[in-house]
Amino acid sequence: MKCPVCKTVVLEREDVADGPATHACSGCGGKYIKSSQYFQWLDKHGENVPEQPPEAGASLPVADSKPGKLCPECGAFLIRHAVGKGIAFHIDRCGRCGGIWLDGNEWEILVSRGLHDDVHMIFSEAYQTALKQRQRSEEYRKTVTNILNGKLRQQLDETDLARLKEFHDWLVAHPASEQMYAYLMSLREL
Repeated sequence: MKCPVCKTVVLEREDVADGPATHACSGCGGKYIKSSQYFQWLDKHGENVPEQPPEAGASLPVADSKPGKLCPECGAFLIRHAVGKGIAFHIDRCGRCGGIWLDGNEWEILVSRGLHDDVHMIFSEAYQTALKQRQRSEEYRKTVTNILNGKLRQQLDETDLARLKEFHDWLVAHPASEQMYAYLMSLREL
């Protein structure tokens, strides 16, 4: 099998401690995991490791390879899947044989975040749909927040704006926030 990124480097089998057997590229550092090897490892792995927040993850360089790679095992196209959860890179999976391509350091980052035992979930339609919805919601929230902050800055001084943001943070964190928000909205109608 040859590396789908370097094209000429032959992948060498590599047994990873506490991980599935991989075929690694000595050129780019990428790893290929056969679908069967991933699921064999997953069966023996035991309980899932708890997911860690983004700041707890390893800070390693990743050169997320471009789309258009071919599976080193069967030659079909590898399909890119966004990881999300504060991780900017994509993981590639073969649409035919299910093999997984990870660019250099991606596996190590997934391990540091406790996501390595859920890689198979990343490829599901439900996961990718939910990820896209979260991204759209976050982009919308940022856009609206920027617009409102700009308009409020024209109407309020910094002290009032700081008090408003403090009130917002308190309201959002309160257990009865929905009821209080409904109450405030009903006051507008009176």
